Amino acid sequence: MNNQIYKELRALTIKILEQNASEREFRRLEEILKDDPAAQRHYTELLKVNTALEDAEAKGVESHFEAVAQVEQGRARAFDKSSVVFRSKMKGSKRSFDFSIPESKKNEFLRRLHLTAAWFAAGAAVVLLVLLINSRPEHNSYQVAAVDKLTGENIGLREGGKIFNTDPSVKLSDGQAAQLYTAYGAKVLVEGPAEFSMSDSEQLELASGRVFCSVPQNALGFRINSEKLRITDLGTQFGLEIASNGMNHLQVYKGKASIISGKEGQSVESRILEDGGAVRVSAEGRIENAEFSSHHFARELSSSSGILWRGQNFSLASVIGGANGLEAGRKNMALTFKNWKLQHNSEYGHLQYWDGFSMWNRIDHIPYIDSVFSTRSNGASTLSTTGLKYNFPPSRGDMFVGFSNGMVNWRRPVLDGIDYSKVDQEVLTFCANLGITFDMNQIRQRIEGVEIVEFKTRVGINDTGIKGLADIWVLIDGEPVRRIEKMKYSDPSVVISVPLSPSSRFLSLALSDGGDENANGGDWAVFVSPELVLTEK
Repeated sequence: MNNQIYKELRALTIKILEQNASEREFRRLEEILKDDPAAQRHYTELLKVNTALEDAEAKGVESHFEAVAQVEQGRARAFDKSSVVFRSKMKGSKRSFDFSIPESKKNEFLRRLHLTAAWFAAGAAVVLLVLLINSRPEHNSYQVAAVDKLTGENIGLREGGKIFNTDPSVKLSDGQAAQLYTAYGAKVLVEGPAEFSMSDSEQLELASGRVFCSVPQNALGFRINSEKLRITDLGTQFGLEIASNGMNHLQVYKGKASIISGKEGQSVESRILEDGGAVRVSAEGRIENAEFSSHHFARELSSSSGILWRGQNFSLASVIGGANGLEAGRKNMALTFKNWKLQHNSEYGHLQYWDGFSMWNRIDHIPYIDSVFSTRSNGASTLSTTGLKYNFPPSRGDMFVGFSNGMVNWRRPVLDGIDYSKVDQEVLTFCANLGITFDMNQIRQRIEGVEIVEFKTRVGINDTGIKGLADIWVLIDGEPVRRIEKMKYSDPSVVISVPLSPSSRFLSLALSDGGDENANGGDWAVFVSPELVLTEK
């Protein structure tokens, strides 16, 4: 038994004897004692001392406790300085926990422990080991979690607030959600409609709704209990849903989780579920395999925007469809030259035309789009509201309509022989001499807790049968990172993947005339599934 384990064992013993230990601490003590004879012997001696002390107190010898030998006082002070203090302060956030042993209680116990050790050489039966491990602390009120973020109105919680083990159950309505952090750092996101409570910092009781848990290493063993299922984390990210029909659905995103169906003391089945696995639990407690859906559970909550991130990528095409980038937008929409407003294909009537000259326009009403621009300019083209510029090659082309996520009048988005107006896949299409800039900082602000790590798409020239050449551009913060030159409609599409860093802000997509005799007629690009890949921070 090394010195660290020795100190941890003594600290855990103090908490147990003071009836302040959590279930996680009981489990940690069991783990230490399981295969360490030296720890078992030391723990037994501590129990003997405490039992002897209780016996002495019952006989009225408490009044003699002040006559403590100097050497025992020194040992108590030495232990007091090196003992573990159970505190958790999460800096840089609203969360704050303080579960330390009160100094008065700890010092009193240490004084009693060392004094009694000097008086008694033998004591209690080892059976106390089992009795204490199986005991549970009294139901004193203490903090079990902190409220990190909320969305929705009239929840009954507040950001930065505390949840105590004695609090009544929390009920969330549809459209409401709460993100919590437990004392040991487990992140818990509950999505309404739902009802839950926490009787301990290491377990949550879910009566209904959806919950997603991300459990760090120091919070291993976190549990969720429902009427039909008990889940114990083994180092995971997992989600549990209790549907209105009583069916339980569980899936593990990372690591492993132990699941036991049935009520406490009436287990039906058990299983270890690994990442990528999903099960459902019937009313009878039967565990059956289920389909894993990576976007089923909300994993991050943004209180400022009310957005719930379920692991999706951010779709640039959905923004043109009037959506928030995480949900599918309305098809056949366009950001048109007419006031740069979103319009449906049936509304703007005819193929609009803009004579080729310099153009730049700020887009204020769509937060994710910074601006639109022309690649034909008298000098460098302006790309962003911050004044980024780039010199595209000279062009004689004109511009049509604007930026669409589907059909433009009669023109269908066709690439590699696939008509994307007829399939369930989003596209962004626009003609030569146009460009559009997206502000990734706006995405980061509205979807909290994620990183943008990559831009990806598949791109080509619309299969219209009209001969024309075009250059396709991808620029990051005004610098070209990908250029496909003189592409024509008969060329196969090209996959583009661009890594992004946390400092990358502006993503510009542009199409310039390839320099052929056809100024523009066939120069329409189709970007299939243009997405920003999002990951958890």
